[in-house]
Amino acid sequence: MLKYTLRRLVIALPVLLGISVIAFFIVRLVPGDTVTALLGAHYSEAEAEALRQRLGLDQPLPVQYVIWLGNVLSGDFGQSAFTGEPVLEAILNRLPVTIQLVAISICFAVFVAVPLGVMAAVGRSGRTDFFATLFGLLGISIPGFWLGVLLILLFSLTLGWLPSGGFVSLWDDPIANFRHMILPGLSLGMAVAAVVMRMTRSTMLEVLNEEYIKMARAKGVPKRRTIIRHALRNALIPIITITGIQAGYLLGGSIVIEQIFSLPGIGLLALQAITNRDYALVQGTVLFIALGFMVINLLVDLIYAWLDPRIKY
Repeated sequence: MLKYTLRRLVIALPVLLGISVIAFFIVRLVPGDTVTALLGAHYSEAEAEALRQRLGLDQPLPVQYVIWLGNVLSGDFGQSAFTGEPVLEAILNRLPVTIQLVAISICFAVFVAVPLGVMAAVGRSGRTDFFATLFGLLGISIPGFWLGVLLILLFSLTLGWLPSGGFVSLWDDPIANFRHMILPGLSLGMAVAAVVMRMTRSTMLEVLNEEYIKMARAKGVPKRRTIIRHALRNALIPIITITGIQAGYLLGGSIVIEQIFSLPGIGLLALQAITNRDYALVQGTVLFIALGFMVINLLVDLIYAWLDPRIKY
């Protein structure tokens, strides 16, 4: 297991290198640059050239990339051109908000979708299966930002039960933190819940038709025990796979939800950096999101071996 983990970490290095190349060069394809965003509409060419020299933007792009990559390898991600805040510090300050948002979304998806998918598979073609299928179709079809607006209209503006936006630290007030995070968590987790439910249902249908399940039922093993201890456990690997992939997507896909609910997460930070053409901040956030995705995939692979001892790395 240790050798496998080390091998995965080594493989991650060229992947991160490729992502850094893409992030560095593709952000410069956007019209305008940091200098024009800083100086505004009225500026002289001499002012722009002086600022480009100060920021190191007057050098060829390959040279800029090599300098930036060397600084990153030494732990220096640069500074925000607009706020002057170190990029690494800005990301680490915003990252806990996004992690909490993703965690709430995944918990909602797992605790709702897995039982619903199991019940749909057990009661195939029945009423529960119909409502589970309807839930899956709605969850995939409804955009998260539209669902977020509807939840704000219902629970914030009409009923007044929950705040419409903002953020309170978990350490300052856990209850207020949960009240602020529940609506964005539901908005972001609805589509994930639909995907996980569909995967759970289809996987459980396959497992329930296996011979060892029929043998367990023929031996008189209670139905509940057969479903939970034998069928569900063997169906967990593809469910965990799709959940891990969705969690990775949510790290970068929370931008719109964080904007709607005014959450100071890494997604909103990336959006502001793109708007301001803040190259260093954009590159740093992309690298961290990619790193988070790879860490989640590694954890999923390690969970496989824990669930199924037959899996050896």
